[in-house]
Amino acid sequence: MSSNDTQISNNMYRTPRIYTGQKIYRGYKPRRHYWPRRSNTTSYKPYKKYSLSYKGADSSPIEALLKLVGVAVYLLMKSIFWLFKQIFRSGTKIKEGSFAINPEWQAFNDKIQKVRENNEARAATLPVTADKQTEDDKRYGLKTSLLTPTEKDFLNILEQVVEDRYTIATQVPLSGIVTILDSNKNFTNYHDFNLIKAKTIDFVLYDKDYKPQLCIELDDRSHLRWDRIKRDAFINDLMKSVGLRIIHIHPAYLYDDEDLKEQIFKQ
Repeated sequence: MSSNDTQISNNMYRTPRIYTGQKIYRGYKPRRHYWPRRSNTTSYKPYKKYSLSYKGADSSPIEALLKLVGVAVYLLMKSIFWLFKQIFRSGTKIKEGSFAINPEWQAFNDKIQKVRENNEARAATLPVTADKQTEDDKRYGLKTSLLTPTEKDFLNILEQVVEDRYTIATQVPLSGIVTILDSNKNFTNYHDFNLIKAKTIDFVLYDKDYKPQLCIELDDRSHLRWDRIKRDAFINDLMKSVGLRIIHIHPAYLYDDEDLKEQIFKQ
């Protein structure tokens, strides 16, 4: 049997190779890098020194003198432009309430003022009543009470417990208790302000200086909703960050005065 026949017979009984999706690269060699190498040398070119007294400077004294003259001319032109700018501003500046430059502005202002006076006089002679309103105008109504019956009952008990030690305020806006630290007269952080502007606290106790000392929330069935749960969690974290105590009271038919007093005056 020849060698070729032996090789063919051996291949017949070989286990077939399972293809795994990976390519086999034969004769793989590392990729050659073609970027130039940095030469190891200690020679360097010194930076230019624009000095008239330095002998080893790259520029001549005349070139250095011209550069200094150019800088001086640039500064002179810049100061001249700044001076003209100030003169132009002072000549065109308008004082508050003055229309000396353009007399037509004063006449236009007088017309606007007359229109406002006429509108105010007409509105005073035509009072608007509920009977004269059309159906489209009746979009708002007057609330019968600021507090619910449950809140009224709790307020009566709270007044007896607190007596004259604190001043009780109801339905206080959260924006009237806390403030945005990075807001000032020129800037308002509306992102943080919008989180507190539409929220109120049921009862707030103030001291004699009208500084808030305690917040009380009366948790009725509405506080079991998911949006109210997130709202209560936000208010609790906010009060903790500003250092103001808040307590949650569940409505009841009869309240324990001693227990309520202990929670309010707890130090």
